[in-house]
Amino acid sequence: MARKEGRLAHEELFVNGHVGGERLSKHERSTLRSQARELDARIEAAKKEDIAE
Repeated sequence: MARKEGRLAHEELFVNGHVGGERLSKHERSTLRSQARELDARIEAAKKEDIAE
């Protein structure tokens, strides 16, 4: 879980900090976080599936 929290902090830096170079609105940040959570859920679900050969 610590790795995930670190990754989210890293994403915060890219979205809101000097690295990303853009200032996003509250709505844009919320949308990005929502999309990141959805993607994370899909990745976790894919990890649980068997690999088809």
